[in-house]
Amino acid sequence: MSTSRHAITGLGLATPAGCSPSSFWHSMTQGRALYTPARLYGADAPAVTVATVDDTHLEHGFPKRYVKRVDRFALLAAHAARQALNDAGITITDANRDRIGLIIGNNTGGWSYVEPQMYPLYRDTSLEVINPYVATAWFPTAPQGEISISLGIEGFSKTVAGENLSTGLALQLARYALLDGRLDAAVVIGVEAPLTPLVHQACASAGLLSPSSRYQAFTDGADGSVLGEGASALVLENADHAAARKAAPFAELLSIGTGDGLHEAVPDALNRAAGPLLPVDYVALDARGQQRSDAAEYDALAFALKDAPDVLMSAPATVYGNLLAASMATSIATACLAMRNNMVPPTAHRTTAPPLGRHVTGSPQPAAVERALVNGTDDHGQAMALLLGTPHERARS
Repeated sequence: MSTSRHAITGLGLATPAGCSPSSFWHSMTQGRALYTPARLYGADAPAVTVATVDDTHLEHGFPKRYVKRVDRFALLAAHAARQALNDAGITITDANRDRIGLIIGNNTGGWSYVEPQMYPLYRDTSLEVINPYVATAWFPTAPQGEISISLGIEGFSKTVAGENLSTGLALQLARYALLDGRLDAAVVIGVEAPLTPLVHQACASAGLLSPSSRYQAFTDGADGSVLGEGASALVLENADHAAARKAAPFAELLSIGTGDGLHEAVPDALNRAAGPLLPVDYVALDARGQQRSDAAEYDALAFALKDAPDVLMSAPATVYGNLLAASMATSIATACLAMRNNMVPPTAHRTTAPPLGRHVTGSPQPAAVERALVNGTDDHGQAMALLLGTPHERARS
C-alpha cells in the first residue's frame, strides 16, 4: 500500500485564458471575460458567444499529416499532457512507463471531427463522404489512446465521463491507483472541444448556457454560462515519489468530498482531511451561473466554513467559460497557481456579497493561500469538493 499523501507537481494548460501556466495566470489576474462571437451555425446565422483556445502555438507532438486523423480535443489534451509532464520534470522511459498512468475526463468526444461529415452523409446518403478515421477520432477515449501511444505511457489508464465532475472523478480514480500501488504518478486531464452546432445546441437546450450570452454568476441577472473549449492537465504523484525526485509541488491533495449537493460535499472534504482542521483561505467556486445553484453554493460555504469568516472566493470560469469536463481541472490549476503566487484571482464581474467571507472581484487580492477548496457539481445536483494544501503544510501562527 502506498503513502496517503499525494502531490500535484505539474500543470499543463490549453485554455481560452492561455496555453501555459504563466500565460494562464496572467489572464486570470486580469479578471476579464475572454469570450468571442463565433459563427458556429454558419455564415448566415447569428453569431454565438463562446470561449476559444488560440491554438497557434500548441505543442501536441503529432506530425502534421497525423493531425488530420484526430479531433481537436485530442490535440488540446496532448498539448496539456506534454506540458504537465515537462512542468513536473518527468520523462517517460522504459524504467517508469508502466508506473505512469493517464486518467482523462471528457463528456462530448470529438464532434468537431465527425459532425461536419454527418451533414453530407444525410444529404447525399453515401458512406463515401465519411472519413475512415471517424470512429477513432470521435470516441471519448481517443485522447487517452493517442497520448499513450505518442508518449509511451503504459500504466493504468482510464477515461471518465461525468459532466462537470469528470475531472474530479478522474482525480479520485488516480488517487485510488496511487494508494493501491498501481502507479507512482498519474497525468489527470480534463478536456473538451464542444464548439460545434450540435453540442452547443445540446448544452443550450439543457439550460446550461446563458440566453443573454452573459456569464454573470452570483448576480441577480445570472441566467447560465458561456460554453468554452480547453484542456487542463495535472500530474498527481505519491508525495514520497515527488520528494525522491526533488520535485517542487504546487500543492498536496488533502481530501476529496462528495455528496448530494455542496452542502454535503464541502463538509465531507473537510472531515476527510487528516491532521488539524486549519481554515480554508480560498475557494474556487463552481459558479454554475444559475441563481438557485449559485445561492446554494454560497449557503453551503456559509454553513461549512463558519470558522473561516475571512475566506476569499472567486469564480475562475467567468474568465474562460464553462469547460464542461475540463471545468474542475482548470479550477484546480487556478487554485494551485493561487497558492504558488499568494494571490487570489478575481471573478470577471461584480457579484452579490456572500453571506460569509469575501468574493474577490475587479482586481486580484494578495493573500497567503495555504488551503484551497475547489467546488464542482453536475447537472443533477451531485457535488464534489477537493481540498488542497501547501506542500508539507506550514504551521500557522
